[in-house]
Amino acid sequence: MDKLKLAIGQMECIDSFADNLEILLDLMHQASKLDAKALFLPENCLYMRLDKKQLPPYLSTSSEEFEQIKALSMKLDLAVHLGGVGLKTDAGKYNASIFVSPKGELSHTYDKQKLFDIELEGKHSYRESDAYDHGSKNSVLEYLGFSFGQSICFDLRFSSIYENYAKQQVDAILIPSSFLVPTGKAHWHVLNRARAIETQSYVISAAQTGEHKGKHQSFGHSLVVDPWGEVLVDLENKKNTCEAFEIDKAKVLSVRQQMPMHR
Repeated sequence: MDKLKLAIGQMECIDSFADNLEILLDLMHQASKLDAKALFLPENCLYMRLDKKQLPPYLSTSSEEFEQIKALSMKLDLAVHLGGVGLKTDAGKYNASIFVSPKGELSHTYDKQKLFDIELEGKHSYRESDAYDHGSKNSVLEYLGFSFGQSICFDLRFSSIYENYAKQQVDAILIPSSFLVPTGKAHWHVLNRARAIETQSYVISAAQTGEHKGKHQSFGHSLVVDPWGEVLVDLENKKNTCEAFEIDKAKVLSVRQQMPMHR
């Protein structure tokens, strides 16, 4: 298979598994109607921690919250990539990516490496490391003959992660996110395009958007960027919707042949 039709979803999530799951399942139906083979969802797609003084509720791979997703994946013959959920394992507590195959098989595929510990002047102070442990390694997801280098949100700022994926010559990079508005306006588009250009891969960056009960603002602008750095999809500030797109191995090969950076 040289071409793959996919869908990218943008969500406005809150601190409720039930409410977010309802949105997520609806996006799966939307993606299926678009004939997508997989749906890529943002960070915090099952739970958005709005009270930063409280630790998030952690899931395990056997948690009930995943059962409806697995069942619908099988019914729709649709894979789903959950960009970032709070996951507790024997090794620690992680902001983790979860992949559900069309057969309903659930896999814990990646742990966020660079945690969001920041203090913007007079505006935001946030320590993600109070809630999660650091992931320790890159991870490539293989699906239908395509390879996807995984990362999450704040990872975007660290080029060394993507240098490794470039050396592996992955077809696409995943950067599910929940970017703040100030940093999103300043850095989101330029960093996503840079990652596509330097890896000569597609970049698929599903994002959170909106007000989140008025307690937190997310920048939105879920993006798909092609290996030349051209933006193919920008969901702007649309809420709880998805859009289909296609990735093409011939496009990746063409860019790498024209500018053989890997040599």
